[in-house]
Amino acid sequence: MYEAHWGLKRAPFGGELPASGFLDSRSHQAALLKLRYLIETSKGAGLLAGQPGLGKTTVLEVLAREFPSGPEPAGRGTGTAKVRFVPILFPQLTPAELLGYIASKLSYEHLEGPKVPSMDSSLQVIERRLEALTAQHVKTVLLFDDAQLIEDRRVFGTIQSLMNLSQPGRMELVTIFSGQLELVSALKRQKPLDERLAFKCLLVPLTQEETTQYVVCRMEAAGGTSNVFTSDALQAIHLLSSGVPRRINRLCDFALLVGYSENLQRLTAEHIHAVAEEMLSAMAA
Repeated sequence: MYEAHWGLKRAPFGGELPASGFLDSRSHQAALLKLRYLIETSKGAGLLAGQPGLGKTTVLEVLAREFPSGPEPAGRGTGTAKVRFVPILFPQLTPAELLGYIASKLSYEHLEGPKVPSMDSSLQVIERRLEALTAQHVKTVLLFDDAQLIEDRRVFGTIQSLMNLSQPGRMELVTIFSGQLELVSALKRQKPLDERLAFKCLLVPLTQEETTQYVVCRMEAAGGTSNVFTSDALQAIHLLSSGVPRRINRLCDFALLVGYSENLQRLTAEHIHAVAEEMLSAMAA
């Protein structure tokens, strides 16, 4: 709606996040580097944690793009290694459901038989597929998103059993847990599993400088200019969003809409504060 007014090709604060700017923050870069190393060296397991809105899922998406996979497992690493990603988006599955889901994803088909295959049959499929993929120089990566939702301790035990399958050169398997900060303490209570984590990556909010860079990069990626937001507006955005990318997106998007409706040419700190107050009022209504 407001794109033409601001000289934009598309809305800059919605949809896919550009890797530049967003991942230029120190903690995001560090997390991406560690997780990439985890996969390339088959270190076993890693943890990515942070408060809501910091971009954990986006980090995993960018990571997956660096090791692309197609209809047949394919990708690239530092050498000849390829990667097959298996996102687990339903962490509250039972152990049997979890194994059945992973087995179906690795075999590219729904398993025949009962609605929920037995754990033994699923494990057999998983082992066969891991061996076959490893023989093709393909590493398998299990991505557990929103893993803080795992409540059944048996599921952690099942995941640990899967991790035990990994054998260099025979069955290459890497596991990544991603979730909110309570996931850190949840895994600490699972001591054998916690000790298997090669890396613990904690995302933190953007600094003032990183917030400015983030806003500028998103505006430029959308075909606009960086001077729409004044320097004091950028400071206000950081203050009111606490450096959380999701909050920055909402605040900037609404500010651009209000600026368009009022035929503004630039957005100042006064405008940003007014927009934030209107957003709070709408939420309280």
